[in-house]
Amino acid sequence: MNARQKLYARLELSERELRAELIPALQRTADTRYDLFCIRQLNPFTQLKHHTSKQGEALYTMAESVIVLATQLGENPDTLLASRVVAYFKKAVDLSDHHRGSPASLAAQFC
Repeated sequence: MNARQKLYARLELSERELRAELIPALQRTADTRYDLFCIRQLNPFTQLKHHTSKQGEALYTMAESVIVLATQLGENPDTLLASRVVAYFKKAVDLSDHHRGSPASLAAQFC
């Protein structure tokens, strides 16, 4: 297996790991008042800086890493689950969209 094949294998494994961690987190968010989308990286509310989701932060970071790897390989990251993850996290904090929905509704939409 050459270096490029190893990177593709890593990309595939990273996407699988992201999916495996994401699905239960989204289900928890959809079923409870847990806010997976409140993360330090995108938090527009200073009063929530101590109420961010560590799991959400980890998932967002993982998704960004997958996108970077796909881009390095010359692949279109828009087709990846990771791109949807990043888009939903950004949608959750888009204060200009007054119809963005609650964390629970966003999580349900994603599933």
